[in-house]
Amino acid sequence: MDRRTATDLSSLVFDHGRAVDKWSGIAEAQGRKTMTKQEALEIATAFRDRQGYETTIDAGTDARLYDSMEGVTGAAWVIEAPLPPSTIEGTNTITYVVSVVEKRVEYIINSSGFIKRPDELDMGFSDDELDELREMGFDVLD
Repeated sequence: MDRRTATDLSSLVFDHGRAVDKWSGIAEAQGRKTMTKQEALEIATAFRDRQGYETTIDAGTDARLYDSMEGVTGAAWVIEAPLPPSTIEGTNTITYVVSVVEKRVEYIINSSGFIKRPDELDMGFSDDELDELREMGFDVLD
């Protein structure tokens, strides 16, 4: 049986808090960044607004912090934001993967489960694609 007093336990909790603070300082000194859930949600919201997605992101949105994530350097927040109800099959969510180090959305996982990076979301045509369309006889506006 543990015979520590309340004072001993309180001291232990205080020491643990200092250890956590010390670890955070070490992490910052080593270049490991930290990010709160709120900051991650704000980054995902700004990305959503730029892309025109209709997901709901607020303080109650499911967000988890992982030490590592495929395709991300360092830690990442994974935010699952619900989509409006739809008759199209899928998960009814878009998952935003926010890099703690880069402080940006590295990629999304769409409602069909496909990974899309921000540079893949541009729906415009490249110059080569426009030239190919012209060669095929299409009238292309620049």
